[in-house]
Amino acid sequence: MQASWKTTALGIVAAAMILLMQATAWLDDDPATTLDWNEVVGAIMAAGAVLGIGVSARDDKITSEQSGAKTAAAKGTAVG
Repeated sequence: MQASWKTTALGIVAAAMILLMQATAWLDDDPATTLDWNEVVGAIMAAGAVLGIGVSARDDKITSEQSGAKTAAAKGTAVG
């Protein structure tokens, strides 16, 4: 599979932003700030989902052949 650098980069940036928002809230200098594990787990899951989409998606300028997708004939299935 040929990965698209654009969608991969955007997935990484989006995942990092989700995690950094949680980190800044946790690492502030306010001693009253407590760590909410529900939010942390949710943020990690969201970051993983966004990263997965960014890594697995391809741009519209990448053809199926360039991405390594098999055609129906190569798979041995009938088309139509």
